[in-house]
Amino acid sequence: MIYLDHAATTPLDEEVLRLYIQELKEDYGNPSSLYRLGKKASRKLRQAREDIAEIFGLEDRNIYFTSGATESNNWALWSQSLAHRKAFGQDEIVTSSLEHPAVVKTLDYLKTLGFKIIEVAPRNGNIQVQDFLEATNQKTCGWICMAVNNETGSILPVTQLGQEAKDRNIYFHIDGVQAMALEEVDLKSTYYTSLTCSGHKVYGPKGMGFLATKNLKAPLMAYHRGGSQEFNLRAGTVDVPGAQALAKALEMAYRRSQEDQAHCQALKEACIQGLSQGGLDFAVNHLAQESPKILNLWIKGVPAQELLMKLDMEDIYVSAGSACSAGALGPSRVIESIYPQDPNRGLESIRLSFGRENTLEEIDQLVQALVKA
Repeated sequence: MIYLDHAATTPLDEEVLRLYIQELKEDYGNPSSLYRLGKKASRKLRQAREDIAEIFGLEDRNIYFTSGATESNNWALWSQSLAHRKAFGQDEIVTSSLEHPAVVKTLDYLKTLGFKIIEVAPRNGNIQVQDFLEATNQKTCGWICMAVNNETGSILPVTQLGQEAKDRNIYFHIDGVQAMALEEVDLKSTYYTSLTCSGHKVYGPKGMGFLATKNLKAPLMAYHRGGSQEFNLRAGTVDVPGAQALAKALEMAYRRSQEDQAHCQALKEACIQGLSQGGLDFAVNHLAQESPKILNLWIKGVPAQELLMKLDMEDIYVSAGSACSAGALGPSRVIESIYPQDPNRGLESIRLSFGRENTLEEIDQLVQALVKA
């Protein structure tokens, strides 16, 4: 098997898996319980929260454990948008046209509540800060921009946008899923009001993520109602082993970020070189700057769904876009936004996303399979 879809999900790191299994077996207490077993779980939950907060330069109360980035995106956008409208009468939101379905569908819901959504498309090779500024007025309550696009790996200008959002006293939400441990994006110093992460994109467990907040203009509103977990804002028994595994996975990802990025960059370059030498008619889909972990290719004249099936028969796994919308047979919304002049490009593009366990030998096999297909 050759797995090249790490932007969809990553395998559990062996060290993270051992910790996860150990905690599931040994420290299964409810952290809300008052006896010793519960208090022990509570201490471990607090330590996991503190460890993650330290990575991002936050206080531990800024970290809320969730089921993943989809929930975190929903929570952050719903709460901040409603809070700003109630407090300041603002009901317009500016967002990039490249966002993940978890953000797009949440904004569709906010439209039903009376919010106006303004999309900024790429121009001159990237999302332009100036276009966000020109779309903003006194009715604007917030800006939304992912740090790294999940389909193309394009790095978006969140640091510059954050500073402008700060100056305008509006909320700024960053979907940080694909930017974790990426050296080109300094999430520790970037201004934002909300940031999201999914554990299974950094060799951690599925069903575990966090929402980080700072600089909030209005208090975060409770998303789940019931118990007093997560500072009275997200009811339900917290997955303590999951939180520990997430903290461990993030610590490892940031510790070995240079090694992982250099490895993925070498795989990416080898892939492009091999396809060029193989005579394949292709182009790379990207904006100005991109993550070394993702390579999006337009294989001209070959429908992506057909190519994916042929690779699947060779036991090679890639994707045609976001895993959250991969069941759809339509063109990629992201590719269409970047290349509106090429109507077939969104139907003929595939995404390769590299990981720690991939090898140059696997890339050679991929190249041969693509040329053959």
